[in-house]
Amino acid sequence: MTEALVNVRRPTDRVILLLSAKPYFGLGLILPDRVAIHVHRYWMVCDRIAVSQLKLSKQAKVTFINVYAPQMRRYAEEFDAFYDTLQQTTQRYRHQLFFILREFNAKIGQRCEGETFLGLYSRGYRNDNGIRFRDFCAENDFFLSNTAFYKKRARNITTWQGISGRGPIFNQIDYIILPLRFKAASFQFTILERETC
Repeated sequence: MTEALVNVRRPTDRVILLLSAKPYFGLGLILPDRVAIHVHRYWMVCDRIAVSQLKLSKQAKVTFINVYAPQMRRYAEEFDAFYDTLQQTTQRYRHQLFFILREFNAKIGQRCEGETFLGLYSRGYRNDNGIRFRDFCAENDFFLSNTAFYKKRARNITTWQGISGRGPIFNQIDYIILPLRFKAASFQFTILERETC
C-alpha cells in the first residue's frame, strides 16, 4: 500500500494512510498542501470504505467517501456487504455536498437511454460489477462526474490499462460520484500518466 502511494506522490502532497488490521487492505488519501490544511477529520468505516471531511469555513463542509470495491472474482456476499455499508455511509451525508471517489472495479460502459447518472463520455461495455454499480447510482440519484467531460486520448479517461493479444486495453473503473442535484459541481479531471506523477 505505501509503495503504491509513493509511486504517484508529488513532493508537495500530504499522504494520509488509513490501515486495516487485515493484510492488503486499507485506504489512503493524497492531498495537495493547499487542500490538506482544510482536513477536519478522517476515519475508516470498514476495510473498503474511508471518510474524510474538509472544513472550508465555519459552516461549509465537504465530505469525501473513499472506496475500494471488491473485484469481479470475489463472492456475492462481499459485494452485498460493501454496497450495504456504502449505502449506510452515504445516507449520513445526504443533506450536504459529498463525493464518492476511487475504485469501484466496475465497467459502467456507454450511457443507455433514460440513464441520468452517466455523462456522455464513458468508455467500453458494462460488466456484471457495472450492473450492480449502475443500480446503486440510479437508486440513489448519483452522477458520475468523470463521465461528463470529453477526453481526446483514451488513457486520460481510463484508470486501468493492460495489453491483450489484440492490443492495448483501456478500462474505466475509477469514478468521481456526487449527488445528481450537485451535478453543477462536477469538475474536469485528467488521469496523469505514471511518469508525470
